[in-house]
Amino acid sequence: DQAGVELYLRICELDEYYLTRTEKSILETQGAEIAAVLGPDLRIIEPGSGDGEKLRCLMPWLQRPREYLPIDIACEQLDAMAGEFRADFPAVEVRPICLDFSEDFSLPEPLPDSRQSLVFYPASSIGNFVTADASAFLARMGHLAGPGSELLVGVDLKKDPAVLIAAYDDSEGVSAAFNMNMLVHLNREAAANFDLDAFEHRAVYESDPSRIAMQLRSLRSQKVNVGGRDFYFEAGEVITTEHSHKPSIEDFAHTAENAGYRVERVWTDPQEWYSLQLLRPIAQAD
Repeated sequence: DQAGVELYLRICELDEYYLTRTEKSILETQGAEIAAVLGPDLRIIEPGSGDGEKLRCLMPWLQRPREYLPIDIACEQLDAMAGEFRADFPAVEVRPICLDFSEDFSLPEPLPDSRQSLVFYPASSIGNFVTADASAFLARMGHLAGPGSELLVGVDLKKDPAVLIAAYDDSEGVSAAFNMNMLVHLNREAAANFDLDAFEHRAVYESDPSRIAMQLRSLRSQKVNVGGRDFYFEAGEVITTEHSHKPSIEDFAHTAENAGYRVERVWTDPQEWYSLQLLRPIAQAD
């Protein structure tokens, strides 16, 4: 919901949340090289586009991008972002699509002067899928984009667990508010009666596989009704709301291969905390 959007944008500005600024720095400092590898006349498809800020970092480097298809479930934010994008990049045809991209949908046909389709999936959102589902998602996006499409994917990499936990359980409590907002949303949209004071936010590192688990921990024994169905919680029992996987470069190469793609290029920051990876279909990568 809109509150979730606003909290997420605040998370991206936190000192502990290195992901956003590190990905932006890669796009800004290595954008010319990335654009040269991608080539001209792109049709850019961005599932979960949000405010479009990551693509804006890359746009000055791209050679004659032809069209931009941002896809997002937050329609109000999507429409505002599309209007601003048209004003700033008038040569690009902006075609926003408001829907939940986890559901079945199709894309409009490319414009005649679009040479290549690129699925741009930044922000390490691929880490929210377990490995098999990540491969399935990449394959599905490539299929939707059309034959020969490429994918440029933001992948947060394996690192010190202390750095990861701080990023998902910040000192200002914004991540906690973002996680708790799920209960607010359920109370409003699913006729639930969660007591927000009876749960607390936790971020836990799990080593196998390397990932952060976002959790809401019950502080007492309680009963919660959701849409007419009762759920019972013991003190200490958790709801896992999100996983954020942190693979090695080698691990993600296997994920891509299982989707029918080969990792063609990897761009990282000096610490190798984060990466942007270009995937090309295995049948065409050579």
